Amino acid sequence: MTSKLILSDVEKSVVHLLKKTAEFIEQGHGTNAHVEVRLAGGWVRDKLLGLSSDDLDVTLKKINGIDFAKAILEYVNMLDPKTAVPYKQSIGKLTVNPDQSKHLETATLTLYGLDIDFVGLREETYDDKSRIPVVRQGTIETDTYRRDFTVNSLFYNIRSEQIEDITKRGFADLKNKNLVTPISPIRSFLEDPLRILRGLRFASRFNFALDPSLHDAIQNLGVQKAFNIKVSKERVGEEVEKMLRGPNPDLSLHLIYSSNASSFMFGPVPEGKNEVPQKATESVVYLFKQFQELFSRIPSLSDDDRFSIWLFAALLPWAQQSIIQKKKLTYIPAALARDNLKLNNHVVTQLNTNCLYADVFDTLANDLAKASRSELGNVIRQVGKNWTIVFLSSLLYSYCKQEDAQLANVFEKFSKLYNLIYDQNLQKSYEVKPLLDGKQIIEKMEIKPGPELKTIMEQMISWQFENPEGTVNDLITYLRSLKEIMEGK
Repeated sequence: MTSKLILSDVEKSVVHLLKKTAEFIEQGHGTNAHVEVRLAGGWVRDKLLGLSSDDLDVTLKKINGIDFAKAILEYVNMLDPKTAVPYKQSIGKLTVNPDQSKHLETATLTLYGLDIDFVGLREETYDDKSRIPVVRQGTIETDTYRRDFTVNSLFYNIRSEQIEDITKRGFADLKNKNLVTPISPIRSFLEDPLRILRGLRFASRFNFALDPSLHDAIQNLGVQKAFNIKVSKERVGEEVEKMLRGPNPDLSLHLIYSSNASSFMFGPVPEGKNEVPQKATESVVYLFKQFQELFSRIPSLSDDDRFSIWLFAALLPWAQQSIIQKKKLTYIPAALARDNLKLNNHVVTQLNTNCLYADVFDTLANDLAKASRSELGNVIRQVGKNWTIVFLSSLLYSYCKQEDAQLANVFEKFSKLYNLIYDQNLQKSYEVKPLLDGKQIIEKMEIKPGPELKTIMEQMISWQFENPEGTVNDLITYLRSLKEIMEGK
């Protein structure tokens, strides 16, 4: 981490333009007041961490965002064409609480290819039922303490070219990778409980630790009640998906469960399953590290595949629990993903399939000698094209359900099962079509539609898996002998 901002050429140009615009305004073009211009929040944080950032927020004093953006365009249009500034003429306007103050008008302007937000210093107040604040004109102090975390409350003063740390701890917290709120965390989370999820995601993204005071605040019953009132389930799902698709999903799960945020994000962990999240995380990390070595024949996993596996790991404590909904078996992880996280139907269906077949692949892996070609083929045919995701999810399930299981041993068993599937060319069993359709079977076997036909169709597919080179005539001979057996001849 650096103690001084190192600006790119584009950022230097932006800062220079902001400074010149402030001077231009003070020279009589709009106001004689001293205009304070600062870059705020995430951009300052990222620059200090040595990261690139195109998220520029400009805070202003003595002028609102709209007027400052207009002054930029006026100033730019006065310049010599040789020193032209790349910009878009249009200004995006957002008015916040227009009845209260014109100073709260904000604007977005594109300069040097960057979308920059301009806004006046603010003060925010909240009520008990919404996390959307009432916004008023504020000071540098109120604008600082309204922010979510100290590391996001730093300012870069355009005039002095200095970093301003109003809380007196933002810089130190950033250096020490400590995430804490600028005000009491309980008060902060009561005002906007979404800060809990943003904090978890932020900490996992940058490998920060949650300050102990945040852990305590998350346990607060009032905070948990406010979370359920103010944060929509759709937003919870969005944040969970961002975390599990982010750079450190393992740390995200650790923080979710160690802070006990899981209790109101997902639900109370079932009795006896407290160790499952840690084991699930451990197994996914191992899986992705050893993936190419253990499962080299499987095509590379897509981002959606990895998300599906991480989501299964996140909800694995409930994998053995199910309910009947609308006459269908629904596993609790799928119900949680649908009802508590509002994830899309494709994700929910895949999660339910993972749970449904978790025991099936687990049984096959633990008794490989008895696994027939038809049994393997039928399972893959039933699961479908995404059987690989179900297979890998079952691996995690197998490890987590055994208290004394050794991770390497579980992986070895599943690796052998996987190799057997590929060695027997069964990996595309979901594409296998019956050699005879129902109408042909009825005609050739002289039977009537009904349960008997269904049984024969199932036996036919199994025969095809056991006899991959078999012909239609071979199949008919087999089915006729099967019919005789069924009729007791």
